[in-house]
Amino acid sequence: MILIRSKKFGKGEKSVIDGYYKRMERGIKFFMPNGDLFAYLCANDPWYCFFVNAFMFDGETHYQFSTGSATEARLGIEGMGYGEKIDIANAIWKAANLNMPVSSIV
Repeated sequence: MILIRSKKFGKGEKSVIDGYYKRMERGIKFFMPNGDLFAYLCANDPWYCFFVNAFMFDGETHYQFSTGSATEARLGIEGMGYGEKIDIANAIWKAANLNMPVSSIV
């Protein structure tokens, strides 16, 4: 379970209220409860992670260079400063790689 403020994302669980996530080799995909992809945690550099908008089009995943207000609201990071968003993304990625409960550190 990933908990960002009051937003809950289960590991592949479509039943979770705010959505679910899927860990990838270099990041984490975030999905709405209906299965639509909306965000990606980029971990190209494992110690500098960040969130971007993501979506599916013609069966392929597409990424944008940053997040928009709707994505930030869905993730629970709206109103945060750039550094705080980076800190949260880094904490989530670290926990995902250590199999720690993410909600305990975010």
